[in-house]
Amino acid sequence: MTTAELERTILAFVNDTLLRDRPNVTAADRLFEDGHLDSVRVLELIRFIETTIGRRVPDRSIRLATFRSVRAIARTFGDDASAATPGDEDAGTTYEYHTTPERFTSPIAELRANGELSESGGVHRLAGSAAQLAEFFDATFARWGQELGADDVAAPELIAKATLERAGFIADFPHVMVEAADGNAYAPAACYHRYAALVGATLERAVVLGVRASCRRAETTPAPLERAIRFTMREIVTLGGRQDVERVQHRLLRRVDRFVTMLSLDGAISPASDPFFIKDSGQALAQQAGALKQELRLSLEHGRRVAVASFNRHHDYFGRRFAITMHGAPAHSGCVAFGIERWVLAFLTQHGTDQRRWPEAVRDALELRKAHASH
Repeated sequence: MTTAELERTILAFVNDTLLRDRPNVTAADRLFEDGHLDSVRVLELIRFIETTIGRRVPDRSIRLATFRSVRAIARTFGDDASAATPGDEDAGTTYEYHTTPERFTSPIAELRANGELSESGGVHRLAGSAAQLAEFFDATFARWGQELGADDVAAPELIAKATLERAGFIADFPHVMVEAADGNAYAPAACYHRYAALVGATLERAVVLGVRASCRRAETTPAPLERAIRFTMREIVTLGGRQDVERVQHRLLRRVDRFVTMLSLDGAISPASDPFFIKDSGQALAQQAGALKQELRLSLEHGRRVAVASFNRHHDYFGRRFAITMHGAPAHSGCVAFGIERWVLAFLTQHGTDQRRWPEAVRDALELRKAHASH
């Protein structure tokens, strides 16, 4: 099927089947960025494309550059299309940060030797300057939320399993849920508490919510600070219209960009899929195609990187799940999540444990916090 024929075929499927109760799109309209398709409909679209072209859509093609519009899809998979996939020259990286990774060293042994990292019952605890660094990161992210009008809630460790069932977490991620002795579960992410508190709510306007929680996820190969069973998560959640969510996400992306640059950290912000999705569920591919998730991954030793922040767009998924509406329709939502211990790990890997060698902005902030605490 030629590119032109495929474009007409896909456009008809999108408008007649996927958007049958919604306004039609043109071949050039942005399918995901403008909210026409969500993570459920993209799976239907992928299956239709594979049936139409008679071959599997390779994983490397499931990204925003390929699925941005019907025209982009047709130009990728039409029989007369070039071999290159749109965006092959750029895998979708939003920001790149480069310093001197050849000098990066794991701080874990030194932190243990200094008494700044201890372990009890599989749970790691920070002390001394490492704990102060964690407080610095957490306070910074909390301030960003407050500047956007967010409140700040300290959520409990436990959460009702019924809430996780309603959120779809148990169906999608049963292998990472940690059950509690009382029949509830430990919160796998901080944001679920905020959605649960708004069940059935009707919003008059968009809201920005702050939340911090000690979370737990089952790990087959736990690693101190990097992949811990218990960890601290700070989130900034937005509920409202699609543009409200995009506006907050964009502002926070710019904030993170400036912050990483100020701290002279090495890493990148790139589109990602959720590593906790069950393999082959198709949802990871949906996230890539819909540009629903971006991650900031900071460099560790030996060329490894760890995700320290994620920017997540849910469309109206949680609005529908928790019956949260605005202007008569399910609210859209998004969250920006920060893993505090991972920030500490990446920072110390790149800058070392000697505070005298830390960026001036961090040293000044810690001194200011000490001065406030002494009064």
